[in-house]
Amino acid sequence: MRTKEILDYVASEFCEIGVLLKNRENRVLDWEMEQQELDFHLLATMRPKVYVPKQHPLAGKTKVSMEDLAPYVYSHYFQGIDSSRDRFFSEELVENTVAKKTITLTDEMADASIGMELNTYTIGSGMSGENLLEKDYAVMNLDTHQRIELGWISRRDHELSNFGKRFLTLLTEKLDSMQLD
Repeated sequence: MRTKEILDYVASEFCEIGVLLKNRENRVLDWEMEQQELDFHLLATMRPKVYVPKQHPLAGKTKVSMEDLAPYVYSHYFQGIDSSRDRFFSEELVENTVAKKTITLTDEMADASIGMELNTYTIGSGMSGENLLEKDYAVMNLDTHQRIELGWISRRDHELSNFGKRFLTLLTEKLDSMQLD
């Protein structure tokens, strides 16, 4: 689901809670949440991770810089643009200005499949958990000052239902069991 849709669903009361990742430097997303009277509740802050197929030349490293990644092909998921502001709601958690070649996909699973076939890298939160990526991909820290924030959003001054509270309890327990940094 696209980030903008999550905001709209919560603002319109279609959904009680939305969960999203955001780059803490994305002030447009903060502004949009303010305009829609949504509150962001931080759950975790983490370092961006780089995913490469296990046969990739960088796969043995524990940390890479953007300069280390520059010679390689970057693949990423793109949510599409419906308006001029939509680019600020992208899944790009870290701005990649060094990639000389980029593959842009609109299907997240295609990103993983093509990454394997073409030996590309992608940048994410590191929250793959038991995801299929861990079997075929090496995950390493990206050497950057930027951080990713995971949080939930709700309408301002909205009291959560028992179901919403239970969902957040389960989500928090799951996050506590994961190794996030």
